[in-house]
Amino acid sequence: YGTLHDNSEDYPKRKLTFNAVENGSITASSESPYYDFDALATFFATPEPGYVFGSWTGDETGTDEAKIVVMDSDKSIGATFSPDTEDSDGDGISNYEEAVKYGSDPDDPGSVPRYIYEAVGETVTITKWNDQSESEIIIPEFIAGKRVTVIGDKSFRGLFDLISIT
Repeated sequence: YGTLHDNSEDYPKRKLTFNAVENGSITASSESPYYDFDALATFFATPEPGYVFGSWTGDETGTDEAKIVVMDSDKSIGATFSPDTEDSDGDGISNYEEAVKYGSDPDDPGSVPRYIYEAVGETVTITKWNDQSESEIIIPEFIAGKRVTVIGDKSFRGLFDLISIT
């Protein structure tokens, strides 16, 4: 004969812990990390803009963004997220680059910055112009915190280096 538990406080509990993750988050459907023994726990992986969910790590595995597990033991769960290399708007720039590096909308080709740059040390190199732009390209006063001086129409001077637009 089994014992009926009419008071859930007396029922054994299991703890669901989420490990720290980068470039995304894990959200549970319950606010409490404690679950009755054998209860179902539902949680979700949500990537930050420019990233995609990779897989679950720790006590659970799989690649579905939503996960339901039986809480038959304490569980510690993590998630991996990686740069989104797709190009949703077909402008030649990955969703990661648009959302993370340039702050533009990866679903709108018109939101691409007029230029794309790489900053390494004191060197700033413009690596791509937005070919879809019909207006004049304006190089800002600062790029990556470095003052820019325009020299002609195809080059500019950073703090110490003359850089050509490639």
